Amino acid sequence: MDHRLLLMLASAALQLLLLLTIVICLYKYKWLSKSFKLFTFYLIANLLFEFTSFILAKNNIPNLRVIQFYTIVEFIFLSEFFRYFILNPPFLKKHLLRINLVFTFLLLFDFLFLQSDRGFNSYSDTVENVFLIILSSLVFYNVFSFDNIEKPQRKPLILVNYGVLIYLSGTLLIFLFNDYILKSFADSLTYLWIFNIPLNFIFKLFLFLGALYYPVQKLNNTAVEQTT
Repeated sequence: MDHRLLLMLASAALQLLLLLTIVICLYKYKWLSKSFKLFTFYLIANLLFEFTSFILAKNNIPNLRVIQFYTIVEFIFLSEFFRYFILNPPFLKKHLLRINLVFTFLLLFDFLFLQSDRGFNSYSDTVENVFLIILSSLVFYNVFSFDNIEKPQRKPLILVNYGVLIYLSGTLLIFLFNDYILKSFADSLTYLWIFNIPLNFIFKLFLFLGALYYPVQKLNNTAVEQTT
């Protein structure tokens, strides 16, 4: 079987898993906290992006600008999702929204004026991934060091955050070796997808488990829910 067909089938399977996760989140939507409602919209944006990229690639239409734009969308959703749970250290909680807005503006500027439509800007992607990895690590710091997140919400949050952290760390390695892959392999984009698919599967599996284990009950108004 042609390897391109295998990649397309794997991509379709990942989209199906993501769609199932969205269905679970929508079913539980009225019980979701504000943070996980936001995360549901992130999942929907992720599905739309993957479907669009899949259709463009299938018809041999360049989809690099779509990928570059989605990187910004992903940063906005994930940074805001993380912000709900980063209550410590207090000085970071106080200024994190401003930091996220500044970073989003820089990413938009980079996308509009600096990035090429002929290649990945691995430098900006690397910086973005490092920043999100730091935020994800701070979420774990808050979950395991402080008692400010309700126990029913802790398990799905930990599962989701594990998936995000593994995926971000893996894609960071891909970005770091991006130039080497592009220069060393004739069909470099195919190799990038081969590296990306296992990461994507782990990522979406943890998201699915997080949605599955989210409690079907009303949570109290905790510090997490009151964060703005």
